[in-house]
Amino acid sequence: MLKPEISVISSVYNGEKYLKKSLESILDQTYSNFEFIIVNDGSKDKTKLILNNLAKLDKRITIINNKKNLGLSNSLNKAIKVSKGQFIARHDCDDYSCKERLKIQIEYLIRNKDIDVIGSNSKVFNNQNKYLFSFKMPRSNKDIRCYSYFGNPFLHPTVMIRKKIFLGNKILYNKNYLTSQDYELWVQILTTHKGYNLNQDLVYITNHKKQTSKKKKNLQKKNSINILFSIQKNKKKFNKNFFENLLIFMDNASDLKNNNNKIKILDQIYYYMKYIFFKKKFKSFYVMMFVLKKIFIIDKFYFLKNSINFFYILIFIILEKFILIKK
Repeated sequence: MLKPEISVISSVYNGEKYLKKSLESILDQTYSNFEFIIVNDGSKDKTKLILNNLAKLDKRITIINNKKNLGLSNSLNKAIKVSKGQFIARHDCDDYSCKERLKIQIEYLIRNKDIDVIGSNSKVFNNQNKYLFSFKMPRSNKDIRCYSYFGNPFLHPTVMIRKKIFLGNKILYNKNYLTSQDYELWVQILTTHKGYNLNQDLVYITNHKKQTSKKKKNLQKKNSINILFSIQKNKKKFNKNFFENLLIFMDNASDLKNNNNKIKILDQIYYYMKYIFFKKKFKSFYVMMFVLKKIFIIDKFYFLKNSINFFYILIFIILEKFILIKK
């Protein structure tokens, strides 16, 4: 048997509903020289049975069974450590990869030696297979670094990475992050390596209620803030400072025709600016006024929807500018 060029890694917890069809989207790839490492993260449903049945039919599958639920970071790190391929491709067990995905990505990385991480756009469907919206990701390395200040620059299940990044830099998923572990990983990688997103929908993402709880969403926001400040510490490697990137990011938001992406961007801008100002990390009356004005221009409905929150922010920065600063 040939040594696999690609190691596809996945982790699943109680994923029986989507599992078989999702895994078959990898097994049916036009590019066939890969191994498929799947970590069963302490599932209590029929996940283990489904995995065992598929493994009997396809020798490329390797199953790792966790005795208890260890979480995504620990499970993916396990898979990386036993992988044999030169390239690591991610796959989520409720999503579907198009048949050409692995072929397209590995050919791009072979042609472009300076790129170490590659992702793509994606279409999102609900659990009735109804199309909801598309994710259009930043393409060039420069745009990806800019986007990193305000959101995750790669869609996790679309990514392929050169394994040498993990080996040479001793970089792995941070086990302290229960959410946003991929975002934190990209920030680590982008300080010394280049990334790129293909302008193709290579993965179809399933959006279902079970995915993210309200508690996890709050944790994601908290983790994102920590990641933002880690970027600030390495801003020389990211080329531009926060405000320079903010201007570029808002220009991208105003050009977006996809309303879901636009709202996502505005949410990120609003949340970061609110956090930074109320924590008094820095003071800039004119920048905040510019941001509020720009948000109003980009989407008046969004501005009015959050008008009470924006009103409190305005009061705060006016007080800061004309009263607090004078003290």
